[in-house]
This record gives sequence, structure tokens and C-alpha cells, in this order.
Amino acid sequence: MQLQKKCLFVLLNMIVVSCAREPSSPMCSKYDYEERLLKRVIGNELALETTLSEIMKTNAKFVEGLKQLEDEKAKVETTLSLVRSLKDQLKVPLIYFLANISSSTEI
Repeated sequence: MQLQKKCLFVLLNMIVVSCAREPSSPMCSKYDYEERLLKRVIGNELALETTLSEIMKTNAKFVEGLKQLEDEKAKVETTLSLVRSLKDQLKVPLIYFLANISSSTEI
């Protein structure tokens, strides 16, 4: 009986020692999850900052292009109004000229 107890004690001791040396699952640090989470959050923050910077650059280019388009539109409108006024100014003399040509050819 004493021998069986000693053998059982030695066997249990060997099991405890082997489990203590080589755990079945790898031991993680207490803050391993928080550390990985923080790395992901920082990575996402950097990616968002880069995206925001690119969006701001694109927005600036878009606004500049829109201003140029408005300037060109104003130039076209100015030119169009000038052409219309010249057309109105030349309309009456052209009518008289055409009337004179047609009356002189009839003679």
C-alpha cells in the first residue's frame, strides 16, 4: 500500500512537472490582445489619414477646375453678348445695303 502511494505520488509529480514545462496552449502575455488591437487601431488611423489627405487634394483640384470652368463660362457669355450686340448693330445697315443692291440691279 505504501509502495502504491509512493508510485502514485511520483507519477502525479511527473505529470505535473511535464505539464508545467510544456503547456498545451502557448502562453500569451497579459496584454497581448490589447497590444494587437492597438496596432490595428493605429494602422487603421494611419490609413484613414492617408485617405483623408488624398480626398482633400482631390477636392482642391476639383474646386480649382470648377473656378476655371466658371471663368471660361463668363468669357463665353461676354463674347456672346458682344457678338449679339454687333449683330444688332449690323442688321439695319445690312438690310439697307441689300435693299440698295436689289433696287440697283432692277434698274
